[in-house]
Amino acid sequence: MLFALVDELVDAQIHFNLYQDLVAAIPEYSTEFNQSNTFWSLTFSAHLDATVLRICKAYDQYGSDKPSLNLTSLLDTIDANLHLFDEPNFRERLKGNPFVDSLAETNRRPDPARLKQDKLSVSNSDPLVKKLTIWRNNFFAHRSTKQALDAKGLVGRYPLLISEIGTLLATGVAIVNRYSSLFVATSHSTGIVGRDDYKWLLKAARESLDAYEARIQKQINQVSRASLTLQQAPVAGYMEGGSADSKMRNQQEFELANRFHNAADQEEARRLGDELGRMVFGQKTPFSR
Repeated sequence: MLFALVDELVDAQIHFNLYQDLVAAIPEYSTEFNQSNTFWSLTFSAHLDATVLRICKAYDQYGSDKPSLNLTSLLDTIDANLHLFDEPNFRERLKGNPFVDSLAETNRRPDPARLKQDKLSVSNSDPLVKKLTIWRNNFFAHRSTKQALDAKGLVGRYPLLISEIGTLLATGVAIVNRYSSLFVATSHSTGIVGRDDYKWLLKAARESLDAYEARIQKQINQVSRASLTLQQAPVAGYMEGGSADSKMRNQQEFELANRFHNAADQEEARRLGDELGRMVFGQKTPFSR
């Protein structure tokens, strides 16, 4: 029971950490995020939804008399079975642990005042838990028709801030770790190997964009050099020699290069540049001025 709840809250914290890391990366990688805005927008929402859905389950207000696993039912169960934390039972649980003697020196029975405070902190008497319960009952577990028709809605009446989600998570993780430590001398980390894997995606996107821009710039430079060469060459000399078809082509290239160089409109310059690129290099050369 305890460890199943630990899994829920640790998973919630992992999703929340990744959500916050991605948000923090936006200033540095805004261009890369914008290349696939839809994907990243859905990714952000998915991590936040995964977080809130899990804390909704953890802070569910069904007590120990209901078939629901949550912080309230966990603390009610602990309160009703404090003897399980006493030294003989603790030693029995950890009888295979070579450090059981030193671990058993610490009083393992939960402090009644601390337990009472923890129970209050996960109940609807806590303002944040009350707000989360409203969201749980009207949006995440069920969609309320009343709230759906309310112009102001949940966001206007009961805004659930990112910082408040973080507070609820911190409280929940602290509680399960407190009683896990007392019960089996174990605390659970909310870290995960590969937490910064997303950086590889963003760096790969940046390298791809840099390479693409370098290719475009190279093509722009090639067309620009061809344009300048044609402009600087004397028309008479440029037209000397060659067949009639060759002379006509040279004249067309010269005129096109001149129009490209003098184009004031960016779209017109792009079109002329593509045409000049096909004429000079035999292929379309995308670029902008």
